[in-house]
Amino acid sequence: MLSRKPKITFYLTLLIISTLFMNESVAMGAGGKTYYYDTNGRVVNEASRSNEIMEYQYDLNGNVKRKFRSNNMLVNPNLELNASRATDIASGWDKWSDTGTALFQVIPASVVSKSVAQKVSASGMRLGTAAWLFQDVTVKGNLPVLFNGDVSIESINKAKVSLCIQYFDAANKLLSQKTVDYPSGALNSYMTLSLTDITPPETVRARVHVGIRTEEGGGSGAFYVDNMAFRYDTAGNILNNPSFENNLFSQKETAESWSRWSDSGGSVLQIVSSPVTSGVSAQKLTTPTMKSGGASWLFQDVIIQPNVPISASGNIAVDQLKSAKVSIIIQFFDEKNKFLSQQSVDYPTGVLQKYMTLSLNTITPADSVRARLHVGIQAIAEGGNGSIYIDHMALNRDPQRNMLSNPSFDTISTANAGIADSWQTWSDTGSHTFQVLSPFQTVTTYGQKFSSVNMKKEKYGAVWLLQDVVVSGNKLVEFKGNILVESAVQTKVSLCIQFFNRNGALLSEKYLDYPVGVLQKFSMLSLTDITPFNAVSARVHVGLQATIAGGSGTIYVKQMLLKYSE
Repeated sequence: MLSRKPKITFYLTLLIISTLFMNESVAMGAGGKTYYYDTNGRVVNEASRSNEIMEYQYDLNGNVKRKFRSNNMLVNPNLELNASRATDIASGWDKWSDTGTALFQVIPASVVSKSVAQKVSASGMRLGTAAWLFQDVTVKGNLPVLFNGDVSIESINKAKVSLCIQYFDAANKLLSQKTVDYPSGALNSYMTLSLTDITPPETVRARVHVGIRTEEGGGSGAFYVDNMAFRYDTAGNILNNPSFENNLFSQKETAESWSRWSDSGGSVLQIVSSPVTSGVSAQKLTTPTMKSGGASWLFQDVIIQPNVPISASGNIAVDQLKSAKVSIIIQFFDEKNKFLSQQSVDYPTGVLQKYMTLSLNTITPADSVRARLHVGIQAIAEGGNGSIYIDHMALNRDPQRNMLSNPSFDTISTANAGIADSWQTWSDTGSHTFQVLSPFQTVTTYGQKFSSVNMKKEKYGAVWLLQDVVVSGNKLVEFKGNILVESAVQTKVSLCIQFFNRNGALLSEKYLDYPVGVLQKFSMLSLTDITPFNAVSARVHVGLQATIAGGSGTIYVKQMLLKYSE
């Protein structure tokens, strides 16, 4: 299908005549909506014709605790629906094969979600053939997308396990396709495999696949796939379930796609609803009294590319900490699972009870194919212990070495309506509104929008969007944002950066104003400063300040950046 034109022609014919697989877990509703049900008869996904997915979450008593629009454009991404195994593929998915003996199964297995995974196997594969699990998704053109899933290979011979995206226009013409392969030699362990791309301008539909393909005769293989995601994502966060929202029916202590490791015994992981910075769930980690050098980690294994700059970050709040430190660590491995190197960054001691973004920037080693990203607690003395909250982790290719979390405002699952995940607001003036505009709504001005009216006088009237970030002392930093001013009446649009010590005392601050009269176009505003020698955190702001009582304004912010300038 991927290597010979006759196969694509046949595949397009199949595409035209194929229909979405339906069983007792799927029903059509009014307005062209499709409803997907679990085995208890509860709605799990609601899909509109435009592929906006509403997700339903339930408490342990079976009551709806939350209904929200998911960033994930796939239905049944966890492959749990049709868990009765009445068919060979999960509800909402379909299959295609032109090779040998292909077998599709929904089975209990080693999983990263609730109870089942999708297994795909093939044998006797002919040259240039494949077996795919796929789903069709309505998308817009010229937008960044990310497709990933947790994949575990049972066996592989003369074949590759791959993700593939194909794009089609309104006439059902294939525009382009892109593929990424799981590394050979990595067996019997779930790893997150990701593909990032830009949809062609004429795109109206994408077909996302996971499967086995061969470029040799006689190929064979078997793999499991679980917890798939397809979303718009400017930053390209390749982690699966980065905000710990996926935790079917609240029955697990560790969020899907994540694993735990401890050499200290008795560590406790919990999915909690407060405090959070993204969605309605966060991961809590509590350690008992540890031996010196002991540790407890939450981690995820991710397929990466060698020799690329990457950023790892997470929103962390320390509840309590004694004789221990909180860290993010990233380890790198080659195709033979040999450890290559690691990098780490520590959360500042003494800072408690508030979320801050902790970030790490590095270059992947030349031979690396896998990264293991950890966040956790390490004892620095006998008896060390602690308790932390973790939310919105990210791992993405980043030549700019951005230290901010959710800098492009793509993640909008937050329960704090209108505000992008990982960001907060502050105001002492008038009335204001916040709105996150996603690619579902507009292509030209998506990002964070906010407005304010009836503002108080200068220096006493302001409304800010802000984020707290861990920084090092005595460093030159650059803070900038891509801003569009729709209107500004008796107000100014500004950036502000403040620095604090470990006791929360303000050390210094600096402001920069957007040029007056520049309206209706995105322009980059940038300021630089040197962090005080004893600074442990920076609070970065973008917002509106009144110049005269009664001021008002409306702005869009599309991209923010905070980095060390060498």
